[in-house]
Amino acid sequence: MKVLMESNVFKIPERLKEIDKSYFVMYDNVSGKFEVHSTENKDNSTYCLTLPFEELDCRTVEYVWETRAENAKKLWEEIKRNNEKLEIENAKKYADYINCTSKDIYRYLASKSDQETIPKDAYSTRFM
Repeated sequence: MKVLMESNVFKIPERLKEIDKSYFVMYDNVSGKFEVHSTENKDNSTYCLTLPFEELDCRTVEYVWETRAENAKKLWEEIKRNNEKLEIENAKKYADYINCTSKDIYRYLASKSDQETIPKDAYSTRFM
């Protein structure tokens, strides 16, 4: 069962109406989550999003503002920048791993360089 939240201590439902007059907040008793709805949705549902917070506070207003359709391009660019940063970090970690493993293999082979035959343990997966 969902309950309409007309106001709260921080006046979050009223502040959401400043962003868009069609917004209203519902509390879902089953999931224990707050949801933002809009009377102007084009489909048969008024649902817009479920808030990831347990309380209605200033984070709610910021989250709704950031996730609006008008901010989608900006949000998408932020996601792309974050993904690029993660890819660079992962590439550096992988390069460090390869560098350390290569050094281990070199040290192992350098210590065996005086042998004329290949040691039996040379084909094991000890370096991986």
